[in-house]
Amino acid sequence: METIVIRQSRITLYGCIIVGAMFILTFFFGPFKDAGHMYKDSPGSIIFFLLIFFGIFLYGLINLITKKSEIILSDEGIEIRNRGFNHWEYVSSISTIVERDNESSDKDYLIIGLKDQTEIRCYITDLDRPPWEILQLARVYKNRYAGGKPESIE
Repeated sequence: METIVIRQSRITLYGCIIVGAMFILTFFFGPFKDAGHMYKDSPGSIIFFLLIFFGIFLYGLINLITKKSEIILSDEGIEIRNRGFNHWEYVSSISTIVERDNESSDKDYLIIGLKDQTEIRCYITDLDRPPWEILQLARVYKNRYAGGKPESIE
């Protein structure tokens, strides 16, 4: 079976680039370009906001170019960025949970239970595959390693 690489959502990264660029362009070419007194009166706040929006712009651009993988599923195991590789032999359970931040924001996490009773939590909300598909793919790979009956991906 082929290796599946799951990356950050391109839509989210394009959103970071667009939001950052729009605010930077607004500061230089928008309604504030003729308001020279604002730049003289509070240059610190202007620099602060430009750094924030330039940072958002760079974050989206760099991650779009480098295309770092968040999760790699293979026949041997699962690799989660910044948390290392775990062979299927050491994985005891795979599940997801949804945590609600506020009224309108849900965060999905992939929970990998290991045989030494530890858990690995991986944020999976803004990836290029939906959380339910990531869970199902991980279970299919785990079942195939264990010699179980393969589940359908559909």
